Amino acid sequence: MASTQTSALGTRQIQQALRRSAKAVLVASGIQPSTRRGNKELTLAVQRLAQQPYNTLEDATQAGAALGQKIAEISQAKGLTNLDGGIVRQLMLTGDIPTVTEVTTKPAKTAPVVVAAPQAAAAAPAAAVAEEAEVAEVDVAEAEIDAIAGDEPDEPAEPEAVESIDDEADAIAADEPAGAEIDAIAADEPAGTEAVDPAEPIEPEPEAVGTAR
Repeated sequence: MASTQTSALGTRQIQQALRRSAKAVLVASGIQPSTRRGNKELTLAVQRLAQQPYNTLEDATQAGAALGQKIAEISQAKGLTNLDGGIVRQLMLTGDIPTVTEVTTKPAKTAPVVVAAPQAAAAAPAAAVAEEAEVAEVDVAEAEIDAIAGDEPDEPAEPEAVESIDDEADAIAADEPAGAEIDAIAADEPAGTEAVDPAEPIEPEPEAVGTAR
């Protein structure tokens, strides 16, 4: 029993919010809502709208205002200044009475903003993956440089070149005859006279002078 009473009170509050907001819009638009037939049709329209689920009374107030706006637009187009029940009935038959989905379209538009947050969070892992890829490329480049450096032959050290030159000089010196051999060859050669040029006159040698007369 308690739950049924709470549900009835909720429906009554929703109907009151719908009726008050619809009449407020009609009065603001210059339409007089105090007509017998008009009020009867408006009550039926409010009862139909109250069957929809509303999260808050504010949602019901917005739905009633939308209903009053539609009635006012049709009444002004026909040049009517009083609430006409036929207009309200026409809205119910054609299904032009606003629903909760139509009224709450503005809050629904804010939903994509919440979805944008995971996209921003997903950008961070993508940036981290790109950074890791760049580091891997740098490592591969350094490995290639090290491999090329390992394939190049080492330049001969200068001290080794100097030692090879000294070894060649020692080998040449070993092949040459020693100084003693040169002296022996010179001793074996006969002491020859100086060669006389036949063109030059031969001077007579002075006679030996005796030591005693």
